[in-house]
Amino acid sequence: MDDRILRELYFSFEKFSEKLKPNEEYERLFQEAGGYYDKLFGILGAEPNKWLDEVFILEGEMKAEWGFTNFQAGVKFGLRLAACAFTDASADLKETE
Repeated sequence: MDDRILRELYFSFEKFSEKLKPNEEYERLFQEAGGYYDKLFGILGAEPNKWLDEVFILEGEMKAEWGFTNFQAGVKFGLRLAACAFTDASADLKETE
């Protein structure tokens, strides 16, 4: 299956992502990770800081791709569920006629 449409929805549809708000635990973890990042950035030299930034960029891309994989699976499941619901509902209607 070609996933270009789902990718467009997931990665480019800003209004969708604006509706997703992090919870308190996410914010706490984000702040904690930022503290460690600041400590490491202060200790490391210029070259290792570039590497550290690159690791975080790649980590973000990996998480975005993993999120997309889960989004794609959810869409497929939802479509199958809807198809089954409509199929079962139409079968029930035929039996009562």
